[in-house]
Amino acid sequence: MKKTKLLALLLAFLMLFSSVGVFAEENTQTGYQPSTEAIKLRDNIAQVLKDVEDAWSAFDMVAYSQLPDATVEMPAEVKQAVINACIDTAVSDTATASDLARVEIVLSSLEADTTELYAIGGNGSINNAELLNGANHTASGHYSVPWVLLANMQGAVNLTDAQVSSLIDVLSANAGDGTFGYEWDGITYPDADTAGAVLAALAPYYRINDDAAALVDLTLTGLGNAIGENGSFGSANSDAMVIIGLVALGENPYEFKNATSGVSVVDGLLSAANAQNNGFTFYGSENALATEQGFRALVALSAFDGTAYNIYDFSSAVKTVASQTINADVITLRDNIADVLKDVEDAWSAFDMVAYSQLPDATVEMAAKAKQAVINSCIDTAASDTATASDLARVEIVLRALGVDSQELYTYNSNEPVNNATTLFNANYTASGHYAAPWILLADLQGNLNLSEAQKSALITVLQQNSAGGTFGYEWDGIQYPDPDTAAAVLAALASLYDTDDEAKALCDEILTALDGMITESGSFGSVNSDAFVIIGLAAMGKNPADMKHATTGASVVDGLLSYVNEDNNGFTFYGAENFMATEQGFRALVVLSAFDGTAYNIYDFSDADVSSARQENGENATPTPPAPDASTMTVTMTIKTDSELWIYNAKVRIPVGGKVYDAFVAAINENGMTAVGADKGYVRSITKNGVTLSEYDKGKNSGWLYKVNGTKPSVGLTSYVLNEGDDIVWYYTEDWIVDFPGVSGGFGGGSGGGFGGGSPASKPEEPEQPETPTKPEVPTFADTDNHWAKDGIKYVTSLGIMNGVEEGKFAPDEKLTRGMLVTMLYRLSGDEVMGENEFLDIVDDAWFKDAAVWAKEKGITSGYGDGTFGADDSVTREQLVVFLMRYAELIEMDTKAEQSEFKDDGAISEWATKAINWAKSAGVVSGRDDGTFDPKGNATRGEIAVVFMRFCEMSR
Repeated sequence: MKKTKLLALLLAFLMLFSSVGVFAEENTQTGYQPSTEAIKLRDNIAQVLKDVEDAWSAFDMVAYSQLPDATVEMPAEVKQAVINACIDTAVSDTATASDLARVEIVLSSLEADTTELYAIGGNGSINNAELLNGANHTASGHYSVPWVLLANMQGAVNLTDAQVSSLIDVLSANAGDGTFGYEWDGITYPDADTAGAVLAALAPYYRINDDAAALVDLTLTGLGNAIGENGSFGSANSDAMVIIGLVALGENPYEFKNATSGVSVVDGLLSAANAQNNGFTFYGSENALATEQGFRALVALSAFDGTAYNIYDFSSAVKTVASQTINADVITLRDNIADVLKDVEDAWSAFDMVAYSQLPDATVEMAAKAKQAVINSCIDTAASDTATASDLARVEIVLRALGVDSQELYTYNSNEPVNNATTLFNANYTASGHYAAPWILLADLQGNLNLSEAQKSALITVLQQNSAGGTFGYEWDGIQYPDPDTAAAVLAALASLYDTDDEAKALCDEILTALDGMITESGSFGSVNSDAFVIIGLAAMGKNPADMKHATTGASVVDGLLSYVNEDNNGFTFYGAENFMATEQGFRALVVLSAFDGTAYNIYDFSDADVSSARQENGENATPTPPAPDASTMTVTMTIKTDSELWIYNAKVRIPVGGKVYDAFVAAINENGMTAVGADKGYVRSITKNGVTLSEYDKGKNSGWLYKVNGTKPSVGLTSYVLNEGDDIVWYYTEDWIVDFPGVSGGFGGGSGGGFGGGSPASKPEEPEQPETPTKPEVPTFADTDNHWAKDGIKYVTSLGIMNGVEEGKFAPDEKLTRGMLVTMLYRLSGDEVMGENEFLDIVDDAWFKDAAVWAKEKGITSGYGDGTFGADDSVTREQLVVFLMRYAELIEMDTKAEQSEFKDDGAISEWATKAINWAKSAGVVSGRDDGTFDPKGNATRGEIAVVFMRFCEMSR
C-alpha cells in the first residue's frame, strides 16, 4: 500500500508539466456539469460495470441510476449476488469494522434493511448495523474511521455523540497537514484518498461540530497545497476520492485547481481516461479499481448542482428485508445434478437427495425405487459378517437420513431383526484407522449408536495421532501430501464436540489453520472432492465457506468448487473428465451452501429424523415376507427340472394366502434339501441338489433358469407374481432362453427384467421313470490348490474354462499373472470373436494370446504401451488388474459408479486407477490386503485373479 502511494506521488511529480487528457474541461469552466465527452465516458463505464458482482460497483450503479440521463441498468441477478456477498460478510467471524461499514453503505444503497438480513436457509435475522455499532472502530487505524462515519449516515447504526467525537479525534490525530500523509523512508507523502474520504464523512458534521469543521478546513488547505500542476493527486483513484469529498461539502471540483497552472482536479481525473473511453488507467495500464472509483466521481459530478451532494448518503432510501439466495446458475447446477441423482441406487447419493429435499426450493424428488434399493443394500451390509466399522457407520448415517431405524432391520423372508447400531457399537474402532474414525463419530450423531465417552475419546486420540499438523497428510515416494478430505471430514465429525471437549477443540483449530495453508490460488484444494469436503466441514463448524480464501488472490473454496463444473452444467469433473463421485460429493456441498445460514449446519446430522423399521423389498412394491404363524395357507405345486432330468416333480407346498412364486420356490427347495442362490434378491442364479449345481451360463451364454405358472409366461419377477390356490409352477433350465422366448429382451432367473415368458406352454409330463443319478461336470483338479485360500475361485474359473492350469495337475496359484493371461481371461469371458488384425509389434501370429490381445485393443480394454508393443509377459499390478476389469465391465454396460475407497495407502494409488479401485471395492470385487491397504503396485497372482473373476462373474450376472 505504502509503495503504491509513493509511486503515485512520483508519477504526479513527473506529470507536472504534462498536458491534460483529451477529455479535460476548459480551465475557465465555472459550471457544474461534465462535458459531453465525459458523460459518454461515464455511460460507457456503466455498460462495463453493470454486470460486475462487486459491492462498490453495485453501489456506484445505484447512484448512477438516480441520474435523470442514466442509460444503463444493473441486472437484478447482479444486485442479488452483491446482497449475497454482503450478507456473507455480515455473518463472518472475521469481518472488521471497515468490512461491516462497507456492507452498511452498500446494502443501504440497494434498499436493504441492514437490521434484518437473512442468510441462505436460515430463519434467524442478522443485524449488521448492530454488529458495526459494537465493533472496534479504530482497530484498523484511521483508515476505517471515515467509512464507519459514512455507514452511520445511513440511519441504522446510530452512533452516539461520544462515539462520533471519538472518531473525529482519531482523524484529527492522524491528519498531519490535512493530507493524512504518511512517512516512508524519511519522506512524508500525502494520502489524498483518505483525505477525500474524510471530507465526505465529515460533511454532515461541518456546521454542527467545531472539531469536524476545523479538520475539514485543514484538509481542504492540505489538498490545495498537494494538487499537481496537471490537476492530479497522482492517480485517478486519488482524484476521484477528492472530487467526491468536495461535492459532499458543496465545493465545486472544477474550481479546485493548481495555483500555478490553473488545472482542476476534474482535468486531473480525466487525464487518466483510457483510449477506449470506457475506463481509467493506473500508471498507464487498465485498472478495475481506478475505473470503478473514477466512475463514482463522474456520477458525483453529474449529480452536483452547486449544493452539497453526498453520494454515500442513502438515509432516505426505503429499506426492505434482504435475504440471501444462491446464484441462479448455481441453483440450476444443483437442481440439474439432483435430476441426475434421483434414480441412482447409491447410498451416498440417496443421502444427498434427502438433504436436498429439505431445502425450501428443492424441485426434484428421489425415486421410491432408488430409495428402496439403497435400503436393501444397507440392510445387506448390516447383516454381513465382513462389514467393516466404516461400512456400518455409512449404513447408520444413510439409513437415519432415509427415516429408517437402524436397530430394527429385516432381511428378505425374515422376522429376525438386524441391529446395525449394536453391531457398530461392538466393532473395533481403532483397528479401522483414522479414515474410518470421523464416520463412526458422525454415525454416533444419529442417536442410536450411543458411544461412551471413552469410545469417543479413543477415536479422537486416533485422529490426533494421525493429524500431521492438521493436514492428515501421508508420505508417498518420499513426498508428503496433505489430505484435506479427511481433515475436513474430521471437522464435521468433531463440530458437535467443539464446545465441550478440549481435545476436539484443539484438533479442529489445528485443522482450520492447516486448511488456510493448503488452499491454492484458484481457491481449490486440488479437486472438487476435496473442496466439497472442506465446504461441508466449515459449515458444520459454523464457518462461512466463502471466507476460506487464498491470501493473495482472494479466491474462496466456493470458487474452487465451481471451477470444476462440467460443460453440461449437470455435474463435476475430476482431472478434466466426467466423474460420478466428484458430482455426488460436489452436489452435497451445493446442498450445504444452500442450507447454510451463518450458524452451524451439519449435513450429516439427522438425529431429529422420525424413524421406523425397514424390510428388504424387491420388485414393484413387492415385499417377500415370511408367513405369520397364524396366517391362512393355500396349496400350490412345484416342479423343478434341469435340461435333462427332474429334480422336483409336482411337489405340494403350502404357502400363505396371497403368497408369491418366491414363497413357493423357497418352500419347495427347503423341503427337498436343495439350495439356491439369488432368490432372495429376486433372481435365481443357480440351484443345487445332491452336490450338483446348475448355474446360469453353464450351458452357454444364454442359458439359465426360467419359470412358468400354469403353463404361461409371467410378466413380473418371482417376488412379485401373486399365486392362487392350486397354481402349478414349473422352474426349468434352458440352454437358450432367446430360442424359448423369441422377441423377449432381458435376462432370466425369474427376475423382473424380461426373458421369462413366451414359447409353448409347459404341460405336465407323464409320471417319469426314476432319473439317473446326475453326473457332475468335470472340473480340473490341482494338487497345489487343495489347501490354498483361493481354491474356490480357482475351481470356479477353471470349471468355466476362463483359466487353465500351467501344466497337468498344477495351477500355480502364487505365480504372477501376466498381461497375456489377463486379456485371455477377459476374452474367454466375453465369448466375442476377433474382427481386426494384429498391430502389436511384439506379438507373433501363432502366439497363444494373440486373439485376446487384438480383441482387448478393439474393445478399448488396453492399447498397449504406446510404442506399438503389448508386453504380454509383463506382470500385472493389482491396480492394472482392476482397471482392465472395469473397462470390461463398462464394455458390457455394467454400472461402474462407486463410492470413494478407504484403503490406508490411497495415496499410493495412481490417478488413472482411482476410479477403477473405487468401483472394485464398492462392488465387492476386491477387498484389499489384511492390513487395510490395497497394495496397488504389488503384483497380482493367479490365485488372486481367480477369486476376483469369481466375484466379478457373480456380480455381473
